[in-house]
Amino acid sequence: MLKDITIGQYLPGNTVIHRLDARTKILAVVLFLVALLCTQSLASYLAVGLWVLVSLVLARITPSLVWRGLSLLLGIICMMALFGVLLIPGTPWVQMGSFSISYEGLAFGAVAAARFILLILGSSLLTYTTSPLRLLSGIAFFLRPFERLGLPANELALTMTIAIGFLPVMFEEANRIAKAQAARGADFSRGGLIARARALVPLFAPLVINAFNRADELSVVMESRCYSGTLQRTEWRTPKMKPADYIALALTLLLVFGVIALRVLGALGIPGMFW
Repeated sequence: MLKDITIGQYLPGNTVIHRLDARTKILAVVLFLVALLCTQSLASYLAVGLWVLVSLVLARITPSLVWRGLSLLLGIICMMALFGVLLIPGTPWVQMGSFSISYEGLAFGAVAAARFILLILGSSLLTYTTSPLRLLSGIAFFLRPFERLGLPANELALTMTIAIGFLPVMFEEANRIAKAQAARGADFSRGGLIARARALVPLFAPLVINAFNRADELSVVMESRCYSGTLQRTEWRTPKMKPADYIALALTLLLVFGVIALRVLGALGIPGMFW
């Protein structure tokens, strides 16, 4: 069900990852994405996977929560892997007339699925362990230098934070509407693709209307409290970098340099078991 989607949710806690500065976690996720884009060999994928695994363990994110976040994305993951298996030519592994499955296609499908899973898990760590207010402060900090170019940093940071915060609310609302429609006799699992798409209309129509109503109520609340994104905002608690933040950034940088080094070794053709 839609309630099983945990992407975008904040999970309160007092772990090492939770206590890190929001700016540290944003930078770490950006560096992680750079490392993920540079992955090419088995060793680099193992290193990136180990970084994600250790981070999840330190943040005390349970395997059941991870599975809930990925379960409804299994269709996309399988589709990505299937496209690679069916569309990438190469050395045949299975040959059935004109149809064949190549070793290169299997490797491409596995790599695509692994990258997508690591991308979801690594990016979700930011929202799992960072409260919306701290996330807003961190995003605004990195956008503030662009204010000299006329970029509304505070408004953009607020918009991004509200959008992330709305994800679990929208999923919960969709789950509630789906249950109400099912109680009235709606069936979302029968028929062909077109029939299922038509059955989703009674779900998405009230969902969109409720989303606009929530946005309108939020704007009224912000106006009633005299909120203005153009004014320079202060913070009650000024965020400060601690030794743990520098250690986390150093380890993430080490991951990036290690992945790039493995890619260079593979490009140079240096013999090795993993690159």
